[in-house]
Amino acid sequence: MRNSTEDIAIIRAIAEDSFTAASTMLNKTGSKYPADADMQAVRDELALLCGKAIETLTPQEARIQPTPADAVLSLLKKQGRGITPEALVPGETSADRPLRIDRFLAQ
Repeated sequence: MRNSTEDIAIIRAIAEDSFTAASTMLNKTGSKYPADADMQAVRDELALLCGKAIETLTPQEARIQPTPADAVLSLLKKQGRGITPEALVPGETSADRPLRIDRFLAQ
């Protein structure tokens, strides 16, 4: 018959083994699914923008923190690419899109 010390040692060994297995499955995204190269570049750029943890900020401070959109714009500028809609979607301009205005009149 085992004593409680042995049981605790067994439980710890199982827990540590599970933790090791889980931590080896995790990667930079915090899940078992890795980010593709483009998304990882955005994540890395967002980290470089030095945002603060929002749980430590007031709502007003949190609203001005860098976002993934800011990281994308920063990456595009670093790569020397344009950030206008025409530059982002080659061959399309806003002038090529038909405009439709619907009016709903209150009765």
